Amino acid sequence: MLRRPLGSTGFQVSELGFGCWQLGGEGWGKVSAREAATAVEKGLELGVNLFDTAPVYGFGRSEELLGKILRASRRGGDAIVVTKGGLTWDDRGRIAHDARAQSLRSQLEDSLRRLRRSAADVYLLHWPDPAVPLAETVESLEVLRREGKLRSWGVSNHALADVDRLAPYDPVLEYPVNCLGEHPVDLEESARAARAWLARAAQDPAGGPAAQPKGSIAQPNGFLAFDALARGALAGAYAPDTRFGKRDVRSRDARYSPLRFPRLLARAEALRSLARRAGTSPAVLALSAVLEMPGVSACLAGMKTPQYVAENAAASGWRIPPDVKEALQSL
Repeated sequence: MLRRPLGSTGFQVSELGFGCWQLGGEGWGKVSAREAATAVEKGLELGVNLFDTAPVYGFGRSEELLGKILRASRRGGDAIVVTKGGLTWDDRGRIAHDARAQSLRSQLEDSLRRLRRSAADVYLLHWPDPAVPLAETVESLEVLRREGKLRSWGVSNHALADVDRLAPYDPVLEYPVNCLGEHPVDLEESARAARAWLARAAQDPAGGPAAQPKGSIAQPNGFLAFDALARGALAGAYAPDTRFGKRDVRSRDARYSPLRFPRLLARAEALRSLARRAGTSPAVLALSAVLEMPGVSACLAGMKTPQYVAENAAASGWRIPPDVKEALQSL
């Protein structure tokens, strides 16, 4: 598994990151603790050292389970864990924004307890909080960094203007990106911000995020791409008769609605055809297409089985043949 620098954090992260939303046990079908441990261990065995989770993934369960698995694994000590803050929930599971200083401190301490860690490697503000000025949130994060409770911080799903304002801090960025531009409606603004930022990185003559000075717009941020497989569709995981339960995340995703699902499947089949031409799987082609974008530090993928982990890990170091890349760009 090849590794890349995560911006200016000092971390060298695996090109494939292990997305842990599904470990929360909500929205992705059932995942037992044993299945989760087997998949995570397979990732560690193959050189995956980047794990991405959040408190709202199963209301703490994803963090708790990941922390337990990593603590029990002889390879777990090398893991770099990304978690998030800024969202809270009540006893009825109703989620609300809260990026106030004291709340962020409490949220982070709860996350560290569940993850069984003394500090967060990377702590992201999950979503903007309209009630709290960004400058106030930044100061809160910087205080926590100076206290040693987090090593680096960043943002997810913020507008490009916010990213520009944060450039002097070199935040880590986490945004939705996939090779076909197939994004959920509620993430379209985030996807637009990602496309604009990556377009800037592509104009960097050095080829991306490795060599620019601190504070420049193309380099400073480590960039983590999620939704690279469009929640499984671009991996070729679904058929026209595939159905998702009412509590499944995909049942609330417009791409999976009766109106749009056939189009998504048709585009996924076109991707599968290109993957056959390249002699690889659709998942490897989709992940590689994102990894070859200048500016991307790592690609996150949710994985429930060792088989999926092994298939996705094959994208690391694999390069898309020129003729397939041209056809993919046309698609």
